[in-house]
Amino acid sequence: MQSLTSFRTNRAGAAWAIVLAAALSFYPTVFQAETDPFFRRQPAEIQITNRQDVERLVALGLILDNVTPDHVRAYLDPAEFGRVRSLGLQVRWLPNTAKTRHDRDLARPQPAREEGGYPTYEELTTELQALAAAHPDLCRLVSAGRSVQGRDLWWLKISDNVADEEDEPEFHYIGSMHGDEPVGIVLCLDLARYLLEQYGQDPRVTHLVSETEIWIMPLMNPDGYVAGSRFNAHGQDLNRDFPDPVTSPDNVTDDKQPETQAVMRWVKAHTPTLAANLHTGALVAAYPWDHTFDLSPDDALFVHLATAYTQTDAAMWNSPDFEHGLIQGAYWYIIFGGMMDWAYLWMGCPEITIEVSNDKWPSKGELAALWEDNRESLLAYIEQAQIGVRGLVTDGSTGRPVAATILVANNPIPVFTDPDVGDFHRLLLPGTYALTVKANGYATRIVAGVVVSDGEAAVVDVALTPSGGGGGGGGGGCFVRALGY
Repeated sequence: MQSLTSFRTNRAGAAWAIVLAAALSFYPTVFQAETDPFFRRQPAEIQITNRQDVERLVALGLILDNVTPDHVRAYLDPAEFGRVRSLGLQVRWLPNTAKTRHDRDLARPQPAREEGGYPTYEELTTELQALAAAHPDLCRLVSAGRSVQGRDLWWLKISDNVADEEDEPEFHYIGSMHGDEPVGIVLCLDLARYLLEQYGQDPRVTHLVSETEIWIMPLMNPDGYVAGSRFNAHGQDLNRDFPDPVTSPDNVTDDKQPETQAVMRWVKAHTPTLAANLHTGALVAAYPWDHTFDLSPDDALFVHLATAYTQTDAAMWNSPDFEHGLIQGAYWYIIFGGMMDWAYLWMGCPEITIEVSNDKWPSKGELAALWEDNRESLLAYIEQAQIGVRGLVTDGSTGRPVAATILVANNPIPVFTDPDVGDFHRLLLPGTYALTVKANGYATRIVAGVVVSDGEAAVVDVALTPSGGGGGGGGGGCFVRALGY
């Protein structure tokens, strides 16, 4: 895979000028007038005949969006369009239907949201504030930070003791990190409303909210959504902007977009147990790795987690393109800088990417059916945060919580305790495991013979003995070398 990332096609001279001119002649006139960063790249369709064609496109560093057996959907600027043609591949511009539907649905005066449809950013903010105000004991609205253009990135926290840190797994959904894929916004709103209204009424929902700290970010890319663009206001694809072991191997926020930085800071502060991000443009649940064809150390676990989502969505489960509606991301198409690989590799949080509709921007009349198609899946996936092994790591002398790292034998992916409470949650399939628990200033403990069964997690509490040496504490360190990068 290193050869793919290092290879770049870079024509020069008159031949390249001819190719570029040809590319420009195909670029739609309406787009030639676009100078803002939201629309430097436009959707295009590239004809392919085999997987080698896809690998050649990956080598060009293009933003691929979907891959089928005979074509690739990508977002290209005119120069990239020319480079694709120079490979001998047929490529054509596509109408930007998502932008057209954005203008129809959001750029004109809207009916009341009670009538359905997509909320404006302002309506979304109002609805989230109203939910928090109506359910103050269960719900809290906080901003993770602000976008390039200064819009809040809203988190809605749902928990039975919403003001407290508890010994519970933390879970989160993130919607619409691509601004032209807005179904995630609506599904997140519908889910939040359902959880809050059914708490105390539906035993399953009551148990979920009582035993899980649930966080929902309906809209990670508000600037792109307001503009009708996949990209943020700097023209960046947020799902290509996270640290990556191939292209950006340092787990730092320094060179990242404001929206990416906000999510990275939040994840580092909250040590989530499980997550998913919601997209449109296909019907599939993709799981790590995105950046390599290698299997992850938790491949069987990821198949289980993704199946928990897809098996109750009939359209996804019966997909003609993906067996049972799931795939390891790289076998669909390789990307670098994806959020789910970052969350899993560096933060120990298993995350999947869920594409909930073949249509990027469905009509508002389809949204109610999409909620019904996905409601059970959204709930079933949250429930997976309760499997595996959990426990409290404390100081053996004082009983206070310890910031610790927990590793499973023969698996280099760590999880970390929440230093406020000392709880850890490691998702595992049924089996017998050995755990290593280590923290700075404490003697390392190995707990063997941990039996994980079906159902809720086994409980393993660990009291560490203070020592003079370092033990490798928690906090999201870099474990890339352990995986061979």
